[in-house]
Amino acid sequence: MGIELTEIKKIWFKKIREKKELLIKNRLILDFCKEKEVLDVGCVGQDIDYRNPSWIHSQVKEIAVELAGVDINIDGIKELNSMGYNISHYNELNHSKKFDVILILDVIEHVDNPVEFIKKYQQFLKEDGKMVITTPNSNRAINFMNILFKNEYSLNYEHTFWFCPKTFMEVIERVESLTINDFYWLNHYSKSKTINWKNKIVYGLDGFLIKLRSNFAPNFMFVLELKK
Repeated sequence: MGIELTEIKKIWFKKIREKKELLIKNRLILDFCKEKEVLDVGCVGQDIDYRNPSWIHSQVKEIAVELAGVDINIDGIKELNSMGYNISHYNELNHSKKFDVILILDVIEHVDNPVEFIKKYQQFLKEDGKMVITTPNSNRAINFMNILFKNEYSLNYEHTFWFCPKTFMEVIERVESLTINDFYWLNHYSKSKTINWKNKIVYGLDGFLIKLRSNFAPNFMFVLELKK
């Protein structure tokens, strides 16, 4: 006997399938955070030099009413605080403080238990707030291209999970207290700078497949809110 889909999953499976446009992650994040109180979870390990103007945490700092960060990297926390940022370890957070927006950007695939991780941070969300979660798409076209041409695919070896939108929706259902507000397909954050003939073919086919089927998109974003 098969497992039946919930009605909410049926609705969002259809909406996700019909979404075609790929958006740019940082632009979308800034739209959500403008003039808001923001908590950025896992901001130390965002895989970019802190002095780089494209670092999303620094960009949010420029447009948010208030920005706090949280991480487990003690050395990184100290370094960023010395640069004028407001980063805390989870154990040091003010648990009575609530935020308009909670960012969990390419962090959820690193954790031991994604359901419990989201539950831990949703307590900091205002009643009308939004939790924004981004993660790589396990069905991204570039993986298929690399397997086809190299019998290999790129991976961050610190990842413990690799989600597609459907599997991530199961995580959301198990959190129970949150529901989906919106969904977006996201473009590549960056591409290989080594453009040899193989990479030209790989990225050419990658772009073709993404235009053909949005489920081949490199990354995706869920926007969640508290159930009313």
